[in-house]
Amino acid sequence: MYNKWRFPQTPDSFTKKVLQAVGENMKETVETAGDEKQKKIIVYKQKEEMDLRNLENTEKNTKQKDNHGQKMYGWQKKAVAAALAVAVVGVGGFTVHAVVDSLVKARMESMSEEEKTELVAEVDSQRVNAGSSSRELTQEEKERERELRIAYQLEGRFPEGELVRVEDESEVDKDTLCFDAETSYFYLPERALTDEELLQMIDYREKANYALGERYQEEYADEIAVQKAEEEEARQQAEANGGITQEEAVAKAQEWLDKVYGKTAEDMEVTCYTDINGLGTKEAPAYEVHFSFADVDEYRFTMDAADGSLIEVGYTGKELLADEVSVSDGEAKAEELSQTAEKYLRDTFGISGECKEVYYAYNTDENNTVLCNLMVFQFVMEDGHVYPIAVDCMNGILELYKVSDYESWQKNWEADKELAEKGVLTYEIVKKQLR
Repeated sequence: MYNKWRFPQTPDSFTKKVLQAVGENMKETVETAGDEKQKKIIVYKQKEEMDLRNLENTEKNTKQKDNHGQKMYGWQKKAVAAALAVAVVGVGGFTVHAVVDSLVKARMESMSEEEKTELVAEVDSQRVNAGSSSRELTQEEKERERELRIAYQLEGRFPEGELVRVEDESEVDKDTLCFDAETSYFYLPERALTDEELLQMIDYREKANYALGERYQEEYADEIAVQKAEEEEARQQAEANGGITQEEAVAKAQEWLDKVYGKTAEDMEVTCYTDINGLGTKEAPAYEVHFSFADVDEYRFTMDAADGSLIEVGYTGKELLADEVSVSDGEAKAEELSQTAEKYLRDTFGISGECKEVYYAYNTDENNTVLCNLMVFQFVMEDGHVYPIAVDCMNGILELYKVSDYESWQKNWEADKELAEKGVLTYEIVKKQLR
């Protein structure tokens, strides 16, 4: 696919806006907590930063009820990321295009300034916690939507028309897909959506994100340039000290892609960044390699720039879109899933040594389901390392692997627990010792 923008390491001036927006909305949420119709904000906190990846990775399932009683999805959070999220990927690096993507690129670039301005204005006018739809997509619609996203990105299959926009519910034709831009609310007909309607929704999101990214890069061009220079300096220094190159990082990541997921980079966009503000630092940078298939599947591998050792693995995509399991079903599968996680730890990642404790954790809400079907197993080793491994409750697919130390792991857990106790999180964190 074409080389779309990504939020870079966020400039300080933008970070201040983010923190102000988050603070104001957290206050609003607390003040109105007694109103069941008032929407709440989900605050994702990692290393004291808002992380765009968390928002993107919730596309399949992180849901909040809105004042229509329906569910809010992660992709809608991504649409207002310019006012809410801070990314940890860098602005430097390179992209390898495995597919011909000139049609999508041309479509984005062909938007008039008027159209882009209108899209940005629509997003700016939305409430920070806006975004939802009148009903969930059916399983059949979800499957078609995934296939259409692939066709959109790889084949240039675009809608013939545009979304029907309305200003309020009174203007809605119940048999027509309608969109209220002010609230980012989709009114879906009760019948099955057509391919054309699904494509219109896909197209709107794509165009809105493109317009937002372009505006962002223009507003913060100077600060982005400084960051890019810092990342390039860190990359060159790492190589001068005998570290691996970005090309070598990509090669290693391709090996891990095959070993962990049995996939190749064929038909994927491959992007490598120098990370100096996430898992890496200016003094000890890391390389973050993304393999993206038509915006449907994304695999992420982070490696130490010094020696190429694996730091983190992440996956989000179509394999994780099943309905959420109940807490009771998740608990019943905990032991079995722990064995799957340990198999990844020992056989896939080659971690040996004595394991002294194993914990598992998940998030749940008033629906008594395991949010995102995600269960995280934390293997505490005798040598002081901790390896969190997250797997999907339905199929055991690896969603996250990370190398950590006990002190950092404990600190992050305490921070999450504090957020939960203060009522900032809209879900409950459950953590138990397995053995």
